[in-house]
Amino acid sequence: MNAWSRSPAESAFSGDVMPFHGPRFRYQVTEVRSSWAAAVVERLNELCALPRGWNGYDGLPVSFSVAQFTLSTLNAIMWDDAPIPSIIPCGSGDLQVEWHLISGDIELHVMGPNEVSAFYEPAGDSGNAIEMEVKADFTAIAGWLRELGEKRRAIITAAA
Repeated sequence: MNAWSRSPAESAFSGDVMPFHGPRFRYQVTEVRSSWAAAVVERLNELCALPRGWNGYDGLPVSFSVAQFTLSTLNAIMWDDAPIPSIIPCGSGDLQVEWHLISGDIELHVMGPNEVSAFYEPAGDSGNAIEMEVKADFTAIAGWLRELGEKRRAIITAAA
């Protein structure tokens, strides 16, 4: 399956997608509600539209199910003015979602819906790095992100 087709599971997202009739039929993520979401949605749509071989090898475009799950996850764990993550495609159609902040690092490897590998490392504290597999409960990752956001705000306030 490629980014231009949809599985029966993906058709369940009818309220969150809209058909786009162009050179090919595709689906785009819509309904942006947070200040960070417009940039994330734009990036996810770009990555779903990558041509096969985009990386000079046999790289696949990001699958719609991975993009949709990533957006849903970010919507659940991020607050309105949260720092925007870097979103990087992987050659097998999956994604890396990363925050590299002065207060620490969080990396999520989204391989599919409910199939995420997570990494967290507070700045200057490599001995307390955490790696975990996440299926459905992203509470820990939301906590990591809030902690990094609070530390980041404290650092910016102290520097001002």
